[in-house]
Amino acid sequence: MMHSDIPVLAIRAKAHGPMESLPSLLVRMAQANFHAVPARFLVAVGLVGVSPADVATSREAIRPLARLFGMPQADLSRMSYAAPDGGRQLIGHPIHPEFVSSQHRRVCPRCLDEDQYHRAVWDMSLMTVCPIHRVRLLDRCPSCGKKPRWITSSVTACHCGADLRTIRSEDVPASEIAGAAAIQRLLHTAPDALDGVAAHLGVGGLLRLVHMLGTYAVGVGERQKPLAFSVARPHLAHRVLDEGWRACEDWPKSYHTYLEGCLASGSVGRRTGSRYGLHKEFGSLYTSLVRLQDEPYGRMALDALNDFVAARPAMATRAPEVRRKRAQANSPSSFIAMSAAMSILSTSHKALKTYADRHGLVVSGGGKGAPLLFRATDVEELRKAIAASANRKQAYAILGVSKKVFKELLDAGIVPPPSGGPLTELRKVEAWPVADLEAIVTRLEQHVFGSSRSARKAGLTVAQAARTGSHLKLGTVDVIRAVTDGVLVPSGLVSKAKGIRRLLFRASDVSAWVERLARERAPTLCINDAARRLRAKPEVCYQWVNHGLLPTVSVPGDRAQMGRRVCEENLEAFRRNYVTATWLQEEGYGGLGKALAERIIKLGVEPVSGPSVDGLRLYLFRRADVEAITHKLPRKPRRAPAKSGTGSPAKPRNG
Repeated sequence: MMHSDIPVLAIRAKAHGPMESLPSLLVRMAQANFHAVPARFLVAVGLVGVSPADVATSREAIRPLARLFGMPQADLSRMSYAAPDGGRQLIGHPIHPEFVSSQHRRVCPRCLDEDQYHRAVWDMSLMTVCPIHRVRLLDRCPSCGKKPRWITSSVTACHCGADLRTIRSEDVPASEIAGAAAIQRLLHTAPDALDGVAAHLGVGGLLRLVHMLGTYAVGVGERQKPLAFSVARPHLAHRVLDEGWRACEDWPKSYHTYLEGCLASGSVGRRTGSRYGLHKEFGSLYTSLVRLQDEPYGRMALDALNDFVAARPAMATRAPEVRRKRAQANSPSSFIAMSAAMSILSTSHKALKTYADRHGLVVSGGGKGAPLLFRATDVEELRKAIAASANRKQAYAILGVSKKVFKELLDAGIVPPPSGGPLTELRKVEAWPVADLEAIVTRLEQHVFGSSRSARKAGLTVAQAARTGSHLKLGTVDVIRAVTDGVLVPSGLVSKAKGIRRLLFRASDVSAWVERLARERAPTLCINDAARRLRAKPEVCYQWVNHGLLPTVSVPGDRAQMGRRVCEENLEAFRRNYVTATWLQEEGYGGLGKALAERIIKLGVEPVSGPSVDGLRLYLFRRADVEAITHKLPRKPRRAPAKSGTGSPAKPRNG
């Protein structure tokens, strides 16, 4: 058929560009022009015997369909799965034909419900989940039990007529869709905007690498091609993408982590007949990489595996590239024998062997006279780690305290608990990081008053300051807490001392601190007892405390006096500074409590608390304000004493 003989559709559906598959656009164009199926369109443009699914991979269909749809050929070419070089493409990215499936549809019902067109990424053969909605793509219609085909009147319907948008799909764990989400993101990225390993291999090459590594990770190998694998095991396809992508996302670090996991789990299909080298360690994975080394993705993966093996001398191999890399990297001092490592680390053979086996430090396993070898760098790191830790004796010296005081600091939480580490494992002793212990001393020294930190002649050490308050059972822990809280400020440092022994305090500061503690630790009242002493209800007294009118203190370490407490000194100060009508009655002023309070207010005295101030039932006044107007308040009349022999007159007798 001549190109000019092809008609142009009167009604055209909106195209979604390369994100939409070509069969989807064909079906939507037929639906917009009131055709039940798109077969008539294909016949009209001379494509006899061609199904809508075949259109997706046909370069010959692009020109006549562009004329029919009234669209530029370049736009339809980007939507087509047929690449200009005769291969396959997906959303503009060259891709292996095994990764494109257009015959049977897979759809996300929720995506179709949001926008009615078939996404091209659903036709990637391993894409069996929707990363956006975290559901499995629907590949079988529950109404007819068959796979949806393109012989349909709508992209939202199965060929049996069932609405695919109303079908509920199976949820997929969020932890298993990272690979599918990454591949979808890369497919939606322009080829010239890719970065990392995708820019080096292209999306098509990266997909082949992801498929190969993912199939070994899930334990099935690459025996099945992607298209057949997605049909036979659709429940594993998204896991293949996820595991494969995790191995590639941060190349080569993530790939080396993948190889370590394969060695640990044995999931690479090791050959039981191979007794030596990389075929024994990596089995069919290494065999596949050697077979595919002419492919860019195979060459890259094989080179990274050789680097991985070259850094592990314990892994024996005759592979030339690995041996060459090892020869370039190794030096005579790269390894240390067990005896030398024991001397450097000051530990026993048994302890070092146990530690090395637990942490995988042995690079040559010995046996038949061969020595146990360690990397020199590993031994040096262990030596530095041990030097950076302190046992109990060393901790005493760093802090400048005795065994007894150290235990008190440990129990009080000032010294952190032992952290373990190489020192603990190799020498079976408790260990603390030296930096943490020195930080305790540094924080205390930062509280020294003023810029001068030289020793003062007149000063008390930490121990002497603690003895000053011995009658209060004060100790070193109390002095240190007072310093960290800013209550007691050191006045200087002793230059030749170590640890907290360097701190000096003025005798006057220590005496003031001890006196303050003595006052705080004096017997106190609970708020209910204070309310009884003040002739007030407990709820009124609590409000005075909450408003800051009645100060309270806390008594540390005394369970019998937990919570807010009122000391006698604060109680007496409250009585001196404030007054209520009840107290005035006790002092001889007349009138009922409420009437007396109202009279005081009428005389111009502003209450501090009460019904008109904060809603409390009892008025509280400043005593100084009330004393200024007491001469205007009535006094209670004094009752005269009864005279002796007086009383009621006797009633006259009858008669």
